[in-house]
Amino acid sequence: MKTNRLKIGEFSRLCRVTVRTLRHYEEIDLLVPEIVDRDTGYRYYSIGQLQKMQGILSLKGMGFSLEEIRDLYEDDTHVPGIEELEEKIRVCEDELRRLKARKNGSPLSKSLPRRHSGVTYESPLECVRRGPLMQLLIGVSKQAYYKHDESKVLARAAREAFALEYIKDIRMKDPGIGGDELWHMYRRDFKGNDPIGRDWFADIIDRHNLKVRLKIRKPHTTDSSHGLPTYPNLVKDLIPTGPNQLWVSDITYIIIWVDAIHYIFCYLSLILDAYTEEIIGWSVGPTLEPVYPLEALKMALKRIAGKHDIHLIHHSDRGCQYASAEYIKLLNDNHILISMTESGDPKDNAQAERINNTMKNELLKGMRFTNIDEVIAAVARAVDFYNNERPHMSIDMMTPAMAAFCEGEIKKRWVSLRERAVREKQALEIPENSLPSSDGQGAPSGLRPPVNP
Repeated sequence: MKTNRLKIGEFSRLCRVTVRTLRHYEEIDLLVPEIVDRDTGYRYYSIGQLQKMQGILSLKGMGFSLEEIRDLYEDDTHVPGIEELEEKIRVCEDELRRLKARKNGSPLSKSLPRRHSGVTYESPLECVRRGPLMQLLIGVSKQAYYKHDESKVLARAAREAFALEYIKDIRMKDPGIGGDELWHMYRRDFKGNDPIGRDWFADIIDRHNLKVRLKIRKPHTTDSSHGLPTYPNLVKDLIPTGPNQLWVSDITYIIIWVDAIHYIFCYLSLILDAYTEEIIGWSVGPTLEPVYPLEALKMALKRIAGKHDIHLIHHSDRGCQYASAEYIKLLNDNHILISMTESGDPKDNAQAERINNTMKNELLKGMRFTNIDEVIAAVARAVDFYNNERPHMSIDMMTPAMAAFCEGEIKKRWVSLRERAVREKQALEIPENSLPSSDGQGAPSGLRPPVNP
């Protein structure tokens, strides 16, 4: 009995709707399963109900509410036979071929009908949408289709406008409230006063860009499980006293919006002079391949070209980009010492993490990009402003371009706990060539006085 039936899961996959949606349609008597097994609770749908489901989805796309769609199908008592269905399929295929070939101003589009049942439509497509083809696609009779009163359009627009104002009013009080909570409030406050349906309500929120901020899936820019050679951390206790002594580098992501809700990432590679706070190399790429950090490094190397007696350390995380053979070779060819973090703690590369934050949450704050060229142009402007105009508390409110001419310690307008700890540690260290005092009683060396002299 069930061999020609589809379980609810199979039916939902074919229709591309969720099981939850199908259960909701069952609750409102819009699409009831053909068989419900009382023993197992399984729900079975017929092959023929696929056509009805496609019709429901088509009507929803045209703006009909679920209540209106249900009323439309309740008015349709015509059940087509096999021959009639075959004829419908043939007509639909012919019309769909014509629609696919339709281009702007093409002769084929001009050949489509503009008039049906005594009514002249604005375009051939409008005629097809409201004419016999749509009747075939949604599987309802002509009588039921044309029973839809045009005056309902105005009533529908008024209900939607009222719901939209309600949503905006609540969002003024609670900007972060979600769609489910808004729907329950709306249904509670206007129960019995012809409220709109849940799907229509959600569609209004979507169409008017009233969704709360999407939760962005943050990509991982550091892959340390690559098996490539890594290097020790050489900068734990280093405080640079001049330009080109320590460069720090990192990679961060920037969002590119494909549409209102879909996005992809591009990746910004930065190299910063730890003494001057100047961005000396950068590159934007669509992937995390090493070629883009290499571009940033080549840009940074131009500032030391032709200079001698450079004692420079390049510090980064242990990501595969910085451990790649090409990147390591370029550093070695330029006699640059290599330093890497020894754990996943961001504090081990804090200065690079700080410039990432400044770039994204200050210099590029509020910008919405739709392609990588926009990102590259915005980063170029941001780097120029950051290096040449923006003052920095870390370099006594100078710009990085000014700090490039300095030597020795530069006053900070904030307290660096790291530098304080490094200096305290250096002050406590005993020089190797110092002479220990004479041994005391009970002490292994003269560094500790005896307890009982």
